[in-house]
Order: sequence, then C-alpha cells, then structure tokens
Amino acid sequence: MDNILFTIEFDRAKRLYASGIFMDNRSLLRQSAFVEILIKLNYCLQYLSAQDKRINFTDDIDDGDVTDLINTARNCACHITNDNNKIDTNIFIYNIVQGHVPEAIVINGYTLGSDYDNEVAFFYGKYRVYLHRHIGKVIDEISLIMDKQLS
Repeated sequence: MDNILFTIEFDRAKRLYASGIFMDNRSLLRQSAFVEILIKLNYCLQYLSAQDKRINFTDDIDDGDVTDLINTARNCACHITNDNNKIDTNIFIYNIVQGHVPEAIVINGYTLGSDYDNEVAFFYGKYRVYLHRHIGKVIDEISLIMDKQLS
C-alpha cells in the first residue's frame, strides 16, 4: 500500500512541476499548486528517509538538508501561524522572487532574494525554496531512486 501511495503522490508532484504553472505569474492557482507540491514531496521525502534513502543535498540551504527544508516549508504553508513564518514580528508567507535579485527584501537584518537569473524562489519566513534547484532536483533524485528499484 505505501509503495502505491508513494507512486501516486510522486506522480502528481512531477506533473505539477512539469505543468508550467509556476512560471505563470498571473495564475490564481499558482500558490495552491505550490502548496500541493510541498505536501506531495514532503510525503515522498519522509517515506524515503524512513527507508534509509534520505535525500540530503544542501545546495542553497542554510539549515539542514533538502528533506528538512521541504518539511519546514510544507509546515509553514499548511499552518500559517507557524513561528517559522515569522521574521521578527512580521508574518512572511508565500512570497516570490523571480530572477537574480539577491537583496529583493530586507527585514530587520534578514536579506531575502534569489541568486540566479533562471530561478524562482518561494519564501515562507526566512526559508527559501528554489523551484528548480530544490523542487526540480528532488524530483530528479527521487526518479533515480525509483529507476534503481525497477532495474
């Protein structure tokens, strides 16, 4: 049962990522799709971690690894009053920086931005999730794990 659910959740995450919705700045459903992809990938990453197959890259992540980042972002997205959504006394939920803007937002000593031209950065509090460098890479790494299991 768990393998079936894992496959269903991962397939949905892959389809959301490939849909192009995250590049459509006007889409009313962009935030909903992002929250859903966080939920799906968090399930998959926690499942893999429990199977001793944790995805643990740390590129462009300040605290922990990508499994921790996706888990924190998922909790922030699903629980708006989560303390991780706060920067000082400000609640900072689902903010987006597109393209190379390293100092897009500065709040009481926290600098938030994107370091890459070809990237979209989503923020919950101080936590930045890059669309391609985090979400896309997680999808690629899970695909590799699944391919190894099938061969």
